[in-house]
Amino acid sequence: LVLATILSLVFASVVAADGETTVYVEPADQIIPKNAETTVEVWISDVVDFYGAQFELAFDDTIIEGLSVVEGAAFTAYPDEYEVVQSEIVSATVKFAATLLRVPKAGPLSGDVHLATITFRGVEDGISELTLGNVQVADSQGQPVAFDTQDGSITVECVTALEGNAYLEGREDHSGITVILEGSTVLTATTDISGTYAFVGLPADTYTMTLSHDNFLAIEVAGVTVTECETTVPCSYMLLAGDLNNDGVTNISDLTLCAANFGSAGPDGDVNVDGVVDIYDLVLIGKNFKLDSPQVGVCLP
Repeated sequence: LVLATILSLVFASVVAADGETTVYVEPADQIIPKNAETTVEVWISDVVDFYGAQFELAFDDTIIEGLSVVEGAAFTAYPDEYEVVQSEIVSATVKFAATLLRVPKAGPLSGDVHLATITFRGVEDGISELTLGNVQVADSQGQPVAFDTQDGSITVECVTALEGNAYLEGREDHSGITVILEGSTVLTATTDISGTYAFVGLPADTYTMTLSHDNFLAIEVAGVTVTECETTVPCSYMLLAGDLNNDGVTNISDLTLCAANFGSAGPDGDVNVDGVVDIYDLVLIGKNFKLDSPQVGVCLP
Protein backbone atom coordinates (compact mmCIF):
# COMPACT_ATOMS: atom_id res chain seq x y z
CA LEU A 1 0.00 0.00 0.00
CA VAL A 2 2.82 2.41 0.88
CA LEU A 3 4.62 1.56 -2.39
CA ALA A 4 1.38 2.01 -4.36
CA THR A 5 0.86 5.42 -2.74
CA ILE A 6 4.40 6.51 -3.59
CA LEU A 7 4.01 5.36 -7.18
CA SER A 8 0.68 7.18 -7.38
CA LEU A 9 2.23 10.44 -6.27
CA VAL A 10 5.20 10.07 -8.61
CA PHE A 11 2.97 9.30 -11.56
CA ALA A 12 0.60 12.14 -10.71
CA SER A 13 3.49 14.58 -10.78
CA VAL A 14 4.56 13.28 -14.20
CA VAL A 15 1.06 13.66 -15.62
CA ALA A 16 0.73 17.16 -14.23
CA ALA A 17 4.07 18.24 -15.62
CA ASP A 18 2.64 18.87 -19.07
CA GLY A 19 0.16 21.38 -17.63
CA GLU A 20 -2.92 19.52 -18.89
CA THR A 21 -5.72 18.46 -16.59
CA THR A 22 -6.07 14.68 -16.88
CA VAL A 23 -8.42 12.15 -15.31
CA TYR A 24 -6.48 8.92 -15.07
CA VAL A 25 -6.21 5.45 -13.54
CA GLU A 26 -3.32 4.82 -11.12
CA PRO A 27 -1.43 2.58 -11.46
CA ALA A 28 -1.96 2.62 -15.20
CA ASP A 29 -1.00 -1.04 -15.63
CA GLN A 30 -0.42 -3.82 -13.13
CA ILE A 31 -0.08 -7.60 -12.96
CA ILE A 32 -1.71 -9.68 -10.21
CA PRO A 33 -2.10 -13.41 -9.49
CA LYS A 34 -5.39 -15.18 -9.90
CA ASN A 35 -7.59 -14.81 -6.78
CA ALA A 36 -5.46 -11.92 -5.49
CA GLU A 37 -6.99 -8.54 -4.66
CA THR A 38 -5.65 -5.19 -5.77
CA THR A 39 -6.72 -1.55 -5.84
CA VAL A 40 -6.68 1.14 -8.47
CA GLU A 41 -7.26 4.82 -7.88
CA VAL A 42 -8.90 7.41 -10.12
CA TRP A 43 -7.18 10.80 -9.98
CA ILE A 44 -7.45 14.16 -11.69
CA SER A 45 -4.18 16.02 -12.18
CA ASP A 46 -3.37 19.72 -12.45
CA VAL A 47 -6.95 20.83 -11.88
CA VAL A 48 -8.01 24.35 -10.86
CA ASP A 49 -11.22 25.02 -8.88
CA PHE A 50 -12.36 21.40 -8.51
CA TYR A 51 -15.65 20.81 -6.71
CA GLY A 52 -17.18 17.58 -8.00
CA ALA A 53 -16.84 14.79 -10.52
CA GLN A 54 -18.50 11.73 -11.96
CA PHE A 55 -17.07 8.86 -13.98
CA GLU A 56 -17.63 5.33 -15.14
CA LEU A 57 -14.85 2.75 -15.33
CA ALA A 58 -15.53 -0.26 -17.56
CA PHE A 59 -13.67 -3.56 -17.05
CA ASP A 60 -13.80 -7.17 -18.24
CA ASP A 61 -15.64 -9.13 -15.56
CA THR A 62 -14.49 -12.44 -17.02
CA ILE A 63 -10.92 -11.43 -16.05
CA ILE A 64 -11.41 -9.40 -12.85
CA GLU A 65 -14.21 -8.98 -10.33
CA GLY A 66 -15.11 -5.54 -9.00
CA LEU A 67 -15.41 -5.72 -5.21
CA SER A 68 -15.89 -2.16 -3.98
CA VAL A 69 -15.58 1.54 -4.77
CA VAL A 70 -15.00 4.21 -2.11
CA GLU A 71 -14.49 7.95 -2.23
CA GLY A 72 -10.96 9.32 -2.34
CA ALA A 73 -9.05 11.91 -0.34
CA ALA A 74 -10.60 14.77 -2.33
CA PHE A 75 -13.78 14.20 -0.36
CA THR A 76 -12.70 12.54 2.89
CA ALA A 77 -10.40 15.50 3.60
CA TYR A 78 -13.65 17.34 4.45
CA PRO A 79 -15.55 15.15 6.96
CA ASP A 80 -19.32 15.68 6.60
CA GLU A 81 -18.72 18.28 3.92
CA TYR A 82 -19.21 16.12 0.86
CA GLU A 83 -21.91 13.97 -0.69
CA VAL A 84 -21.42 10.75 -2.62
CA VAL A 85 -24.47 10.39 -4.84
CA GLN A 86 -23.34 7.28 -6.70
CA SER A 87 -20.81 4.63 -5.70
CA GLU A 88 -21.57 1.21 -7.13
CA ILE A 89 -20.45 -1.54 -9.46
CA VAL A 90 -23.09 -2.53 -11.99
CA SER A 91 -22.28 -5.52 -14.18
CA ALA A 92 -18.82 -4.68 -15.52
CA THR A 93 -18.86 -0.94 -14.82
CA VAL A 94 -17.85 1.13 -11.81
CA LYS A 95 -20.12 4.18 -11.40
CA PHE A 96 -19.15 7.06 -9.15
CA ALA A 97 -20.29 10.65 -8.56
CA ALA A 98 -19.59 12.99 -5.64
CA THR A 99 -19.49 16.68 -4.77
CA LEU A 100 -18.12 18.83 -2.00
CA LEU A 101 -20.65 20.76 0.10
CA ARG A 102 -20.88 24.41 1.13
CA VAL A 103 -18.12 26.48 -0.44
CA PRO A 104 -17.32 28.49 2.72
CA LYS A 105 -16.49 25.30 4.64
CA ALA A 106 -15.19 23.08 1.87
CA GLY A 107 -13.47 25.31 -0.62
CA PRO A 108 -12.61 24.19 -4.13
CA LEU A 109 -9.48 22.12 -4.65
CA SER A 110 -6.55 22.62 -7.00
CA GLY A 111 -3.62 20.45 -8.02
CA ASP A 112 -3.76 16.65 -8.01
CA VAL A 113 -7.02 15.28 -6.65
CA HIS A 114 -7.81 11.69 -5.62
CA LEU A 115 -11.38 10.91 -6.66
CA ALA A 116 -11.95 7.24 -5.73
CA THR A 117 -10.39 3.87 -4.96
CA ILE A 118 -11.68 0.64 -6.51
CA THR A 119 -10.83 -2.87 -5.32
CA PHE A 120 -10.67 -5.75 -7.81
CA ARG A 121 -9.96 -9.48 -7.57
CA GLY A 122 -8.28 -11.57 -10.26
CA VAL A 123 -10.66 -14.21 -11.67
CA GLU A 124 -9.05 -15.71 -14.79
CA ASP A 125 -5.83 -15.28 -16.75
CA GLY A 126 -5.97 -12.44 -19.24
CA ILE A 127 -5.89 -8.66 -19.61
CA SER A 128 -8.77 -6.43 -18.56
CA GLU A 129 -8.70 -2.90 -19.90
CA LEU A 130 -9.87 -0.22 -17.46
CA THR A 131 -11.69 2.30 -19.63
CA LEU A 132 -12.91 5.66 -18.35
CA GLY A 133 -16.22 6.92 -19.74
CA ASN A 134 -18.99 9.41 -18.98
CA VAL A 135 -16.44 11.57 -17.16
CA GLN A 136 -17.54 15.01 -16.03
CA VAL A 137 -15.66 17.43 -13.79
CA ALA A 138 -17.26 20.56 -12.30
CA ASP A 139 -15.87 23.68 -10.69
CA SER A 140 -17.37 25.49 -7.69
CA GLN A 141 -19.71 27.43 -9.99
CA GLY A 142 -21.17 24.27 -11.49
CA GLN A 143 -19.32 24.79 -14.75
CA PRO A 144 -17.46 22.09 -16.69
CA VAL A 145 -13.70 21.69 -16.33
CA ALA A 146 -11.83 20.64 -19.47
CA PHE A 147 -9.66 17.53 -19.22
CA ASP A 148 -8.07 14.58 -21.00
CA THR A 149 -8.41 10.97 -19.89
CA GLN A 150 -5.91 8.14 -19.53
CA ASP A 151 -7.12 4.54 -19.16
CA GLY A 152 -5.41 1.58 -17.49
CA SER A 153 -5.34 -2.21 -17.35
CA ILE A 154 -5.02 -5.17 -15.00
CA THR A 155 -3.33 -8.35 -16.16
CA VAL A 156 -4.15 -11.56 -14.30
CA GLU A 157 -1.47 -14.25 -14.45
CA CYS A 158 -1.11 -17.68 -12.92
CA VAL A 159 1.34 -17.27 -10.03
CA THR A 160 1.88 -20.18 -7.65
CA ALA A 161 3.39 -19.07 -4.36
CA LEU A 162 3.76 -19.81 -0.67
CA GLU A 163 4.24 -16.97 1.80
CA GLY A 164 4.41 -17.12 5.58
CA ASN A 165 6.02 -15.98 8.82
CA ALA A 166 8.26 -17.62 11.40
CA TYR A 167 9.68 -16.13 14.58
CA LEU A 168 12.58 -16.64 16.99
CA GLU A 169 11.49 -16.88 20.62
CA GLY A 170 12.79 -14.03 22.76
CA ARG A 171 14.14 -11.99 19.86
CA GLU A 172 13.00 -8.94 17.94
CA ASP A 173 15.11 -9.73 14.86
CA HIS A 174 13.62 -12.81 13.20
CA SER A 175 15.91 -12.92 10.18
CA GLY A 176 17.97 -15.92 9.13
CA ILE A 177 15.48 -18.72 9.72
CA THR A 178 16.04 -21.35 7.03
CA VAL A 179 12.79 -22.62 5.53
CA ILE A 180 13.04 -25.83 3.49
CA LEU A 181 10.20 -27.33 1.43
CA GLU A 182 10.62 -30.99 0.50
CA GLY A 183 8.31 -32.55 -2.06
CA SER A 184 9.00 -33.68 -5.61
CA THR A 185 11.69 -31.01 -5.43
CA VAL A 186 13.56 -29.30 -2.58
CA LEU A 187 13.30 -25.51 -2.19
CA THR A 188 14.92 -23.15 0.33
CA ALA A 189 14.12 -19.63 1.53
CA THR A 190 15.24 -17.42 4.41
CA THR A 191 13.24 -15.08 6.63
CA ASP A 192 13.80 -11.33 6.76
CA ILE A 193 13.97 -9.27 9.95
CA SER A 194 10.19 -9.40 10.37
CA GLY A 195 10.13 -13.18 9.97
CA THR A 196 8.62 -13.19 6.50
CA TYR A 197 9.61 -15.74 3.86
CA ALA A 198 8.30 -16.45 0.36
CA PHE A 199 8.51 -19.01 -2.42
CA VAL A 200 7.26 -17.73 -5.79
CA GLY A 201 6.81 -19.82 -8.93
CA LEU A 202 7.14 -23.14 -7.13
CA PRO A 203 5.51 -26.38 -8.38
CA ALA A 204 2.07 -27.23 -7.03
CA ASP A 205 2.67 -30.13 -4.62
CA THR A 206 2.30 -31.31 -1.03
CA TYR A 207 5.45 -30.49 0.93
CA THR A 208 7.06 -31.14 4.29
CA MET A 209 8.29 -27.81 5.63
CA THR A 210 11.25 -27.53 8.02
CA LEU A 211 12.20 -24.31 9.82
CA SER A 212 15.59 -24.06 11.55
CA HIS A 213 18.03 -21.57 13.05
CA ASP A 214 21.19 -21.86 15.14
CA ASN A 215 20.50 -22.05 18.91
CA PHE A 216 16.81 -22.87 18.35
CA LEU A 217 14.83 -26.11 18.10
CA ALA A 218 13.80 -26.88 14.52
CA ILE A 219 10.14 -27.23 13.53
CA GLU A 220 8.73 -29.72 11.06
CA VAL A 221 5.33 -29.28 9.39
CA ALA A 222 3.94 -32.10 7.26
CA GLY A 223 1.27 -31.85 4.57
CA VAL A 224 1.72 -28.27 3.34
CA THR A 225 -0.34 -28.24 0.16
CA VAL A 226 0.46 -25.65 -2.51
CA THR A 227 -2.24 -25.14 -5.13
CA GLU A 228 -1.49 -24.06 -8.68
CA CYS A 229 -2.15 -20.38 -9.46
CA GLU A 230 -2.82 -19.56 -5.80
CA THR A 231 -0.82 -18.08 -2.93
CA THR A 232 -0.71 -20.50 0.00
CA VAL A 233 -0.34 -18.92 3.45
CA PRO A 234 0.53 -21.53 6.10
CA CYS A 235 0.32 -20.94 9.85
CA SER A 236 2.89 -18.78 11.57
CA TYR A 237 5.34 -20.62 13.83
CA MET A 238 7.65 -19.80 16.75
CA LEU A 239 11.03 -21.56 17.03
CA LEU A 240 11.80 -22.33 20.68
CA ALA A 241 15.09 -21.05 22.06
CA GLY A 242 17.84 -22.78 24.02
CA ASP A 243 19.74 -25.31 21.90
CA LEU A 244 23.01 -23.41 22.24
CA ASN A 245 25.26 -26.23 21.02
CA ASN A 246 22.90 -27.16 18.17
CA ASP A 247 22.75 -30.85 19.07
CA GLY A 248 18.98 -31.02 18.66
CA VAL A 249 18.00 -30.90 22.33
CA THR A 250 17.85 -28.27 25.08
CA ASN A 251 19.56 -29.83 28.11
CA ILE A 252 22.13 -29.39 30.87
CA SER A 253 24.90 -28.72 28.34
CA ASP A 254 23.09 -25.62 27.11
CA LEU A 255 22.24 -24.48 30.61
CA THR A 256 25.87 -24.94 31.70
CA LEU A 257 27.15 -22.92 28.73
CA CYS A 258 24.79 -20.09 29.56
CA ALA A 259 25.67 -20.18 33.27
CA ALA A 260 29.40 -20.16 32.51
CA ASN A 261 28.98 -16.89 30.63
CA PHE A 262 26.49 -15.32 33.05
CA GLY A 263 27.07 -11.57 33.36
CA SER A 264 29.23 -11.37 30.23
CA ALA A 265 28.48 -9.69 26.91
CA GLY A 266 28.36 -13.07 25.19
CA PRO A 267 27.92 -14.05 22.46
CA ASP A 268 28.04 -17.52 24.04
CA GLY A 269 24.94 -17.91 26.19
CA ASP A 270 23.22 -14.75 24.91
CA VAL A 271 20.05 -16.50 23.76
CA ASN A 272 18.00 -13.39 23.03
CA VAL A 273 20.98 -11.47 21.57
CA ASP A 274 20.46 -8.38 23.71
CA GLY A 275 24.18 -7.97 24.41
CA VAL A 276 24.33 -9.51 27.88
CA VAL A 277 23.96 -13.02 29.32
CA ASP A 278 21.45 -12.72 32.15
CA ILE A 279 18.37 -14.22 33.73
CA TYR A 280 16.30 -13.74 30.58
CA ASP A 281 18.58 -16.12 28.70
CA LEU A 282 18.52 -18.67 31.52
CA VAL A 283 14.72 -18.59 31.61
CA LEU A 284 14.45 -19.24 27.88
CA ILE A 285 16.63 -22.33 28.25
CA GLY A 286 14.84 -23.41 31.42
CA LYS A 287 11.34 -23.23 29.98
CA ASN A 288 12.33 -25.43 27.04
CA PHE A 289 14.51 -27.81 29.11
CA LYS A 290 14.61 -31.39 27.72
CA LEU A 291 12.68 -30.48 24.57
CA ASP A 292 14.20 -31.79 21.36
CA SER A 293 13.86 -31.18 17.65
CA PRO A 294 12.26 -31.27 15.28
CA GLN A 295 9.26 -29.94 17.14
CA VAL A 296 5.83 -30.52 15.58
CA GLY A 297 4.66 -27.18 14.20
CA VAL A 298 2.00 -25.52 16.36
CA CYS A 299 0.10 -22.63 14.79
CA LEU A 300 0.46 -19.30 16.54
CA PRO A 301 -2.85 -17.72 17.51
